[in-house]
Amino acid sequence: MRGAYLILLIVSLAAAMAASADSAPVAATTSIAEPAPYTVPNTQVRAVHSEETGADYQLFIATPPDYKTSGKTYPVVYMLDADYSFALTRNIVQHYVERKQLPEMILVAIAYPGAAESLEVYRENRKRDYTPSLIPAAKASDAGAAEPVAQGGAIRFRNFIANEVVPFMANNFPTSADRTFIGHSYGGLFGTYVLLTEPELFKRYVIVSPSLWYGDRLIFGVEHTTATDRHDIDRTIERHAFFAIGGAETREAMGAPMVEQLKQFYRSLEQRHDPALSLALRVYPEDTHASVFPGAVARGLLAVFPQPKS
Repeated sequence: MRGAYLILLIVSLAAAMAASADSAPVAATTSIAEPAPYTVPNTQVRAVHSEETGADYQLFIATPPDYKTSGKTYPVVYMLDADYSFALTRNIVQHYVERKQLPEMILVAIAYPGAAESLEVYRENRKRDYTPSLIPAAKASDAGAAEPVAQGGAIRFRNFIANEVVPFMANNFPTSADRTFIGHSYGGLFGTYVLLTEPELFKRYVIVSPSLWYGDRLIFGVEHTTATDRHDIDRTIERHAFFAIGGAETREAMGAPMVEQLKQFYRSLEQRHDPALSLALRVYPEDTHASVFPGAVARGLLAVFPQPKS
């Protein structure tokens, strides 16, 4: 009898121990592998040297996943300030494409080698490339001799995009002739300059917080001149321009009344009564110069592109 009792006790203890082991928390395993960096899907970087500007650049490129096999051609969106604009815009576009609110497209952001690591490199290069010349010049070769090296290179940079970047993309990717420009701050000034001087380079413009104050508001003189000189040509070129700015971009905050300047410039474009130019202006009351860009890009792309057909 006692033997049977001992056997029953042993069996009960074993069962209790097994149950306790099953219910005990399992220690998490720790991977000894090195963590991998996150890579934005369907993107690549191409290095290019410009004969127009003499500078080196990088092209950050995002493509539809099946662009090599789809048999389609795609509109291309070109943007400046690549280090903060590229990944942001790529994710915005993907979000809208997946929801059938934008067509599939290829994105190209023009970057400067070393700019991600050096704010000085970033600022020096963008000021050189994005700002129009303070010296009247008919062509790129005339500008620069008396121009400070650190600024006034917009003609050459525009030619770099038109004569080198656009052909490079056409030769290496299935692009259509439908091109869009996105620019912010000095980049918005550059986009405004292109809209006035070579509007056929892009069909659609998303221009955010343009630095229209630059060079004692020289862009207003460019607008006045081109309104006359290009009047007949421009009326045959389809363009869609979306302007946006933060309501907090005041003289007190920015050193220049950027909101009022943009409104004044916009009225000048409206007074052209150009049937080929569609215009939109949005002022986002609570936004600053730094905060306005993401929302303006999202809304601007929806504004300048037609809704995709189902």
